[in-house]
Amino acid sequence: MKKIITHLQNSDTRKLILRLTLGFVFFISGYKIAFPSDAAALAASYMNPDKGWISPFFTDWINNTLGLDIATYLMHQGFLEMLMGTALIFGALTTLTAIGMGLLYWAFTVANPIAGEIRLSRDLALMAMVFGLAYYGPGKYSIDNSIRVFMRSGKEEVLSFAIRFGVGFTFAVSALFSSGVMSNSLNSTIPVAIVFVLGILLMANVQIKHVAILSVLFLIIAIGSTMVEKETLFKALDGTKREVAFLVGMIILATMQTRDYILTPEFMKKYR
Repeated sequence: MKKIITHLQNSDTRKLILRLTLGFVFFISGYKIAFPSDAAALAASYMNPDKGWISPFFTDWINNTLGLDIATYLMHQGFLEMLMGTALIFGALTTLTAIGMGLLYWAFTVANPIAGEIRLSRDLALMAMVFGLAYYGPGKYSIDNSIRVFMRSGKEEVLSFAIRFGVGFTFAVSALFSSGVMSNSLNSTIPVAIVFVLGILLMANVQIKHVAILSVLFLIIAIGSTMVEKETLFKALDGTKREVAFLVGMIILATMQTRDYILTPEFMKKYR
C-alpha cells in the first residue's frame, strides 16, 4: 500500500493514470455506438424522449443541417470518440484532445432531453476532469513529452542527424544503383564500394568526424571531375549543385562540436 501511495504522489504517475482512465472511458463509449449490434435500434433509443440522449431539437439539426440520419451520425461520433480516447491514452496532442472531449461532454449534456438526470451530472463531472487534465498536462509518460524532450535535445543535434543521415543514404543508394541511367558523379569517380561504406558509416554515426572529412575529399573529386566535363561555368554549376550542397554539409558536419545520437544504440538512453 505504501508503494502505491508513493507512486500516486508522483505527478507523472497521476497524469498517466488519469489519461488512461479517461481515455478508456471515451474509447469504450465510442466503440459502443460505432459498432452496435443493431444500428437502427440504437438510434431509436438515443431519440427516445423518455430515456434518450438526443433531444428532438438536436435530432432535427442532425437530420436537416448535417444531412445525416441518427444511426450514421452516431457511427461517426463513435469513431471520433475512439480516436480521441486513443490519443489521450497515449498522450498525443493531450491538451487539444482533452479540451475537445470536454466540449463533447458539455454537448452531450446540452443535447440530453431529460434535464436533472444523474447521468447529466456524470458527464459534467467527466467534463470537469478532462478540462482539468488539459491544464494539468500529459506528464512524462506520453508521446507529447517524448516529442518535447526530442525537440529540447538541441537544434545542432537535429541538424547533425539530418545532414549525416540524408547524405549517407544518398551515398549508399548511389553505390547500389550505379549503372545505366543511374550513373552519376557520386558513383563514377571512385570505387562504389568506398562510396557505399561511407554512406553506411554516416548513417550509423561511426567515427563521424573522420568519415565526414573523407566524404569532403570524395565530393571534391566528384565535383571536380564533373565540372571539367561541362562546356560552360553555368552548366558546371548546374551539374554539381547537389554535390556542392553535400560538400558544404560534410564540412559543417566535420566541424561540429556536438555529436548526435539519433537512431543509434545510445538513442534510448539519451532521450528516454
